[in-house]
Amino acid sequence: MDSSLVDQLTDKWRSLRPLRGFLRLFEKLAVRRSSLVFAVCEDLACESAAWVGSERVVVLPDADQRRACR
Repeated sequence: MDSSLVDQLTDKWRSLRPLRGFLRLFEKLAVRRSSLVFAVCEDLACESAAWVGSERVVVLPDADQRRACR
């Protein structure tokens, strides 16, 4: 999970803001149905853990891109 799609959509298109709760329901459903959530930051991990439990959430540390390609 790289980001909250609901946050991205409602930040870009303000007309969707009244639907934020409805859209969040679908995002929550997708996370709950996941076997495992790989989050790229602690904030997303905490949000996901509130929905599925911390045992199903893993935080991926930032990769050092300079060392990835040699």
